[in-house]
Amino acid sequence: MKLAELKRARADKLAQIQVLANQEAELSAEEELSAEQIAEFEQLEASIDGLDKKIVRQERAQQASAAGAAPVYAGVYAHVAPKKELEPGEKFAMYAMCVAGGGGDIKRSAQIAENQFNNAEMAAAIDTQTPDSAGVLVHEDYSADMIELLKPRTVIRRLGARSIPMPAGNLTMGRKTGRGSATYGVEGSDIKTTKPTFGEMKFSAKKLTGLTPISNDLIRQASRGSTQLVRDDLIDTVVLAEDTAFLRSDGGGDSPTGLRHQTNALNIIPATAGDVAVINPNLQAVDLFLSSLIKKQRLADVPMLKNAWIMSPSVFTYLEALRDGNGNKAYPEMANGRLKGYPVDFTNQLPENLGSGGNESEIYFNDFSQTFIADTMQYRIAVSTEATYMDNDELVSAFSRDQTVIRIIAEHDFGLRHDRACSIATNVKWGIQ
Repeated sequence: MKLAELKRARADKLAQIQVLANQEAELSAEEELSAEQIAEFEQLEASIDGLDKKIVRQERAQQASAAGAAPVYAGVYAHVAPKKELEPGEKFAMYAMCVAGGGGDIKRSAQIAENQFNNAEMAAAIDTQTPDSAGVLVHEDYSADMIELLKPRTVIRRLGARSIPMPAGNLTMGRKTGRGSATYGVEGSDIKTTKPTFGEMKFSAKKLTGLTPISNDLIRQASRGSTQLVRDDLIDTVVLAEDTAFLRSDGGGDSPTGLRHQTNALNIIPATAGDVAVINPNLQAVDLFLSSLIKKQRLADVPMLKNAWIMSPSVFTYLEALRDGNGNKAYPEMANGRLKGYPVDFTNQLPENLGSGGNESEIYFNDFSQTFIADTMQYRIAVSTEATYMDNDELVSAFSRDQTVIRIIAEHDFGLRHDRACSIATNVKWGIQ
């Protein structure tokens, strides 16, 4: 029995054990599984133990074979290069390429993983999935690889938003709406009851769907370079949608509600007064205005454990180049990614065409310890070689371009636990022409 077949058999046994475990979990404390069910459980355990030993022997045999030099002809040997550790997202891209190459058929996709990518483990992972109308569910190990790649690529995740699992698609957690207090008192006196007040944050899975056309030439290859190109194309689609929603979405269209629409109105400050309301304000006005965003959170008893700035590229560039009366940079620390002592980043997902004149943007100062992404930790992949998609304003046929359109579905939600943990400057014109 081949290694992939052994792993598939092991996965089947594990699934059967899980069924029995689920049945036992539904029983009361006084009830237990029948004698036949217990015997079946023990038999499955023994089978898995036997399969584990066979898998270990097969893997050791493969490693020993790969470690040796294979003779090609007299005096010349083929050197087996050491296996390079994959970068985040590459495993997910390989998985997607296998599903695309197999046209969504599980058996064919598993064969591609084993034969084309020489990855028996991935073949077994694919072969254990059951496709449905939404596509092929990506095995949890490979979904986690995609989520790991999102962290450095999306500004919200990169600056420290907390990711929490939401396996059932719904999650409720406390939201702090008021602060507690502590009091001193003489010995023997009653201690006053003091506690913070809480509301509720209710997360529900919002479906993010991304369509990415991939060249079939890339899908047919098993090279490191092609895998990285596919990975980058897939991730770009998700990255842009996440940052847009997590920053400014109003929650319409079953999308997450972003920071802009979860922040308390008291913490939204328009840059419309005096010297800050122009394209190139003076340094003192800029500095005082930025400090006012920080002050808003300090006055609201926000924890301020992981604060950071987010702004548009033009505003970032303006502040980075701003100089004092002696010609020195006002904020030299921006060269090291900090502003007024806090991390700072920029994204094109903060528009620069806001306001009646189409020349305004926003600045966010957010405590990311209070920012949560509830994630089902699952992705689904569906593929089509005949779909059409929009390329700018042009309707394009994947078939005519020899492409496969890969559809990725992710499910997550977004929340701000303390509604004054974000301060937002609106009507910002700095550096925007």
